[in-house]
Amino acid sequence: MLAISEQQLRGWQRQGFIPASESFSFSDLIALRALQKLRESRIPSKQIGRALVSLKQEREAIRHMATRATRDTEGVDLFMESPRAPR
Repeated sequence: MLAISEQQLRGWQRQGFIPASESFSFSDLIALRALQKLRESRIPSKQIGRALVSLKQEREAIRHMATRATRDTEGVDLFMESPRAPR
C-alpha cells in the first residue's frame, strides 16, 4: 500500500516515530505516509523527532483541556467551553 520496507518500519519504530506493532490503524497509515514524505524530502530524522515530541505535547494539552471542558448540545451542534483561568 505505501511501499515501505519492513526494515524501514523497524527503523522508524526504534527511533520512536511509530508504535511497535504488526498492524496499523488508519491514523497510523496517515502518519506513516506523512513520515514517508518527510524522509523523501530529506528532512533530517532529528528534526522529525523534535516535531513529533512537540506534537505529542500539544495533543496531550488538548486532550487535558477537552477533559476539563464543558459540553453542551443544541440540535446537532456540539459546543465545548474551556474552563476559565483564575484571575
